[in-house]
Amino acid sequence: MFHSFNQNYNETREGVLCGRCKSGLSQTVTTTVCRDCSSPRWYIPLLTTLIGGFLLVALVTAFNIGVSPIFDVLLFFVQSVYVAVSNQTGYESFLSISVFNLDFTLDQCITSNLGALTRLLLQYATPIYILLLLLTIISLTKIKRVAKYLGQHSILHALWLLILISYLNIAKTTFEIVHCQNIGPLDDRRYVLVYDASIQCWSGGHLAWALIAVLLAAFFILPFPFYVWLATQSHKLKPVSDVYTSIYKDTHR
Repeated sequence: MFHSFNQNYNETREGVLCGRCKSGLSQTVTTTVCRDCSSPRWYIPLLTTLIGGFLLVALVTAFNIGVSPIFDVLLFFVQSVYVAVSNQTGYESFLSISVFNLDFTLDQCITSNLGALTRLLLQYATPIYILLLLLTIISLTKIKRVAKYLGQHSILHALWLLILISYLNIAKTTFEIVHCQNIGPLDDRRYVLVYDASIQCWSGGHLAWALIAVLLAAFFILPFPFYVWLATQSHKLKPVSDVYTSIYKDTHR
């Protein structure tokens, strides 16, 4: 029924709407470009994520980095560029723009057959890793020597600042997971994932991740601006609201 779609539109892709790479090729960890991944170097993205995430958390925590007018403008710029070039060429990693979106991975092959859905899910890896690092630091504050040192710095500022940085990455990935469309003739329509038309949406392996994405969107992504507003209305959450509203105070005008 889908013979009109099963044509090779370029030299590297095949299948329904060219949704998957040809045999012997694979998507890289950061882009949808199909490459020869017969010799995957999975350890390079792993090491860059582990080291980059650790250094970022250490930097933000040690220097008590918060939101400032310059940082706000820079973050807006690099995240705009990230949206514009993401999934296209991998240049965002080369330009270090992905660092501001908690994406430290390089344009490398991690397996000889990386699927579209798996590649999307891997984009959650760095934010989760960053969160685990921060939770570890928070748990270490129970140790007196560590608490004495960290008492000079704002762990809460670090937590909310990194949430702000990672928000675009998480939101983009979440909506990509549920980005589906109908294809095929009217008598044989299929609802498939845009990034790989061989994946049937809301069924099989896609169903569980789609439900998680919907819950994430419902309880974090969409209401996040409301959470920030709520923080500004509570004195108990003032350290949180300061992260987002300090740039609008009179001292920055």
